[in-house]
Amino acid sequence: MSSILRYFKKKIFGFYLRRLVKKWCEETDGWKRNDWINYLKDRFEEKKKTRWTRLMFPKLMEYTYEELDSYPVTYNWPIYPSAFPVAAQWSSTGTIKKKLIKVTKEDILDIIKGVGRLGYTHIMREGIINKELLLHWGEEFASGNLMKLQVIWSAKKALVLNTLKLRKEITKVKEKAPFDLISCATLASLVLLLRNIDFPLLKEGGTIVSTGDVLSPSIEKFIRESMERIGTTKFNIYDYYGSSETILIAGGFVSEQDHKLAYFPDILSLRLMKSDGKIIDIFSANKGDVGLALPTILTTLTVPNYKLGDIIEVVDTGNGKELPKIRVLGRESFSIEKEHPELGEIRGISGATIKILGTPVNTYALDELLANKLKLKYLSILEISRSKGRFIIYTDKKTTAETILEAFKSDRRLTPIYQLYEAGLIDLEVIHDKSVVENYEKLFLKEKEAKPFIPRAILNVKI
Repeated sequence: MSSILRYFKKKIFGFYLRRLVKKWCEETDGWKRNDWINYLKDRFEEKKKTRWTRLMFPKLMEYTYEELDSYPVTYNWPIYPSAFPVAAQWSSTGTIKKKLIKVTKEDILDIIKGVGRLGYTHIMREGIINKELLLHWGEEFASGNLMKLQVIWSAKKALVLNTLKLRKEITKVKEKAPFDLISCATLASLVLLLRNIDFPLLKEGGTIVSTGDVLSPSIEKFIRESMERIGTTKFNIYDYYGSSETILIAGGFVSEQDHKLAYFPDILSLRLMKSDGKIIDIFSANKGDVGLALPTILTTLTVPNYKLGDIIEVVDTGNGKELPKIRVLGRESFSIEKEHPELGEIRGISGATIKILGTPVNTYALDELLANKLKLKYLSILEISRSKGRFIIYTDKKTTAETILEAFKSDRRLTPIYQLYEAGLIDLEVIHDKSVVENYEKLFLKEKEAKPFIPRAILNVKI
């Protein structure tokens, strides 16, 4: 196909996609909580009846939307039948078990509508973005596919960069910088880029769109400090929470003291499973409810109550009108095995919630306190014996155990740590060692690392 034909094909397809998104935005403009609930009910009734859903999840036909609260949790992603009408597919990233996600043409259009609504109603709310940089981690992942689509339906000037080929493209990035908007389909892409440039990347007042991974306070701090280092002091960060399986779940502009993401129900229903095993619809949850995210992915092959492995907290119920807002606390749990140049081998368990002698500790709150409020870079280690724990916090700046304990005491989410200390069940040791902390960060922010996530606390560590 000649370059002229490709040009016109892109223009025609782009016009069609922009019109599709615009129509969806106009249709949903002004929708309230009940409008979205009714939409989800209708969509569930439609998608549960598809040939593929009936084949893979036959019992789903017996359930209504409301009764999904009693439907079993889906732990394993389905293997698609050979006759499934695949229009696109990609590998999952960062999941416990690697899987292949497949979608139909209809699914692709629904995904574009949902992501497009997010972009037009939130990210581009102040006008057209003229020049953007789109970062992804490889064509075989969902991120690469979405970036290609975004260029087609975008009328802007765009530079698409696979950051695994960064060294070959760095000159091109410098020539076209600074950008109005930087969209990173994985945080790894942005982290890798920021570690390798020394020129202004984003215009003052521009926007960074973070997707794919949990934007923890410590990673947000790294992004802000890196952007200031290369010359941009005023910019916005839009955090877009999704996954390879769901694409889109929630999103919102964030600051160092506010991380509320509005639920986006365009292509999925969201429930959470609380610690007692009870499953509740996000629309029925109370403020402060915490649990495992269980999306029901409403595509041609509907996957009900799928266990993503993420723990979320409801921070705003929407007051009966607006959509609920959530905070993503992180993964349920995962193993850590890293070789630290000074401490030796670090092995243990981390996650959104860890238990010290049976007492749950919110590690997101721990990271928020140490990284944002006390402005520290740190490594926290918990050594637990049968009857006592030892809490060691390495810091890059001088601080005292008394300062940290007082902060624990005043934060209700971290009060359990203070109570354990007061009861004599844990000892707290604060060690100022900038080199230990910097080398620890490098272990998780190194080049070609697919998930730039600094564990907030490592439990039962063996050094």
